[in-house]
Amino acid sequence: MANRIDLYVDQGADFAKIVTILTETGSNFALSGCTVQSSLTSSEYSDCDVNFTIENYNPGAGQVVIAMSAADTWLLKFREYRYDLTVLDSNGLTTRSIKGTVFVNPGVTGKPICSGSSSSSSISSASSSGLSTNQFNVGSIMLGF
Repeated sequence: MANRIDLYVDQGADFAKIVTILTETGSNFALSGCTVQSSLTSSEYSDCDVNFTIENYNPGAGQVVIAMSAADTWLLKFREYRYDLTVLDSNGLTTRSIKGTVFVNPGVTGKPICSGSSSSSSISSASSSGLSTNQFNVGSIMLGF
């Protein structure tokens, strides 16, 4: 049975998550010689799936990176999707290792511009306009499974 891991994706932003694939006994799945695939869909009845990009991270420890570009996350129109991750081993056996729900946090900034809208904007320099300056640090969160 597949392990359940829910994912949270910000629409319009790059997404990447390291996941560890486990065997049925709970040990790390050695991925050498294996093919890993992952897709998401709005429902199991949908004819249109979106694929995650899969990158080897630490195949000996059963770890891969599932990723999606900012351009692709803009294509996510629904707030929830279902996904799974399958492993095809060197013996030709396919295992569904991970499944879950992808929750999409709708984006605003960087949204593709509708026709007829102005695509230009200007930002005044804080030093020349006398406005106060705000700085925002973007941090990272490491999640382990």
